[in-house]
Amino acid sequence: MGNMHIMDRRLPERANLSFFFSNPIEGEPYFVVRMPFFENPKITESKRAKYKKHSLLARSSNLYTYLGAESKKLDLTFSITLPHILEEHPDVVKDTFMSNLRMTFGEDEQRRFLSPTHPEPQVGVTAASYRNNYFLGKGDLKGAAMTVLRSIGLTPEEVSHITSLYDISNKELKENEQAFKNSLNSFFGTIAGGQVIENMETAIPSTSSRSARVLDENRQRRLELIDIIIYWINIIRCSVINHAKNPLHGPPIIRLNHGLLYQDIPCICTDYRVDWDERAGYDLETLLPRKLNIKLNLEEFRTGNFKAFDPNEIIERDNLAGWESVISEGQNLDPGYNVYMKDE
Repeated sequence: MGNMHIMDRRLPERANLSFFFSNPIEGEPYFVVRMPFFENPKITESKRAKYKKHSLLARSSNLYTYLGAESKKLDLTFSITLPHILEEHPDVVKDTFMSNLRMTFGEDEQRRFLSPTHPEPQVGVTAASYRNNYFLGKGDLKGAAMTVLRSIGLTPEEVSHITSLYDISNKELKENEQAFKNSLNSFFGTIAGGQVIENMETAIPSTSSRSARVLDENRQRRLELIDIIIYWINIIRCSVINHAKNPLHGPPIIRLNHGLLYQDIPCICTDYRVDWDERAGYDLETLLPRKLNIKLNLEEFRTGNFKAFDPNEIIERDNLAGWESVISEGQNLDPGYNVYMKDE
């Protein structure tokens, strides 16, 4: 009832970060990754002028020579909350946010970006179902895989892949399944009078097969979204590094959009920080924190073609704008101002 009169602000469409990676293939366009804001970001802006101070004899005030100004600094903080996106943004899918990963990168780079949660590309198994196993000790890998195999909703291809990857025999697989049944029987025996589970598909009580399908669809949707979030975190990590095989290609240019106040501002990232809110808890299957907090320290990077500022031209709009752009021409200092005026 309380949400009936709340209008959809379409925040992810109107507020976002766009990461522009230079393409190692000469003549090819930039590789662009868009990261929406699903919650209000916090932006702190600052800019500092540089002056040369002159102290003259017998003068009771200094004289100053203007030496220019430092780049505008933007301290950006925002959150990515898994339950919020799951409930409020069903349009966040891999096809929308990860489909352009096949663009023009070489085969090795393409595989790395297509499988952000795999150390190597895998076939027939979802990365989220066992990503954490790669970070365990060698002796723990098989036991962790056994735990993953107890998950409800794994496809036969997933089971086959995991068993072959960790050298799990059919005997061990059956013993693992029986141990899971025994633990569930013990649990349900306490709350339901000792009901015996003979089939793994009945491990989660449901009134119909349709309910089971809904549970499986919800799980797959959650795992897909987790893959997207992990990919976004890795993109943030990429914001301060260059191309390893071709160091001439530096970190990406990041364009900030947030309503009328920040319109497609090109920036570089000097440093970032990722932490999470312990009060929000974790996704139990993957141990991904439910609420991630990201802080980026950005500095405006205006180059264009080093000529006059013109918001109507794709290159000139990134040139430096002086106060005359506002006072005499009535323009905004940001590159994206023309986007909002094109219908007038």
